[in-house]
Amino acid sequence: MGNYEAILTLQTDDALLADFGTANRYDILPELEAFGPVLSFALVSVDGVQAHADGRLSADVVFLEGRQVVHERDYFVEEDGHLKLAAFEDLPAAPPPGESARVEVATVEMAFEPSRVTVPAAEVIVVHGRNNGAVAHEIGIAQLHAGFDPAGLLEGPPPAGAQFVGGIQMEPQEEAEMYLVGLEPGDYALVCFFDEPDGVPHVAKGMAGTFTVE
Repeated sequence: MGNYEAILTLQTDDALLADFGTANRYDILPELEAFGPVLSFALVSVDGVQAHADGRLSADVVFLEGRQVVHERDYFVEEDGHLKLAAFEDLPAAPPPGESARVEVATVEMAFEPSRVTVPAAEVIVVHGRNNGAVAHEIGIAQLHAGFDPAGLLEGPPPAGAQFVGGIQMEPQEEAEMYLVGLEPGDYALVCFFDEPDGVPHVAKGMAGTFTVE
């Protein structure tokens, strides 16, 4: 599911490592290994390769993270004879070709509206989100076994068979879309892991729901 050593060798930017609370790339290996089975990546395309005056190279990369289409511009530097990731920036993702279905999901304080979302199966599922709340929220979608409480993901390594599907983050009154490819029929969990000022994640305050592909 993931070559974690390769992921580590790409992390040369201190800002990227800071997301894990460390300056030592090898400190994050246990975390990646613990949560690695949840993550899957599949390369779709590489385009727009450029050489920059500061010596960096960049490429526009489209890949699937879970089942979500992600588009970003990656910047590389040469180090020890290898190209290593120095920084990246998000680019707008575009829906891939294929039959599509669309669904609307809203967030408010500690709830999704509706709490049970249903969408017909399609090659591409477009999830349009809107944050109607007063604080930032995310729409996260994960595959979990029946009966598992999504808040349990906060307690340690994810359960066997858990998979990340996709997610979008929104500031108050902001809208966003994600494009999911090849999502099989079934029930998935809707979750928001953003924290309140008291440090308690929204999912622990009941912000969870169901996303059903029929």
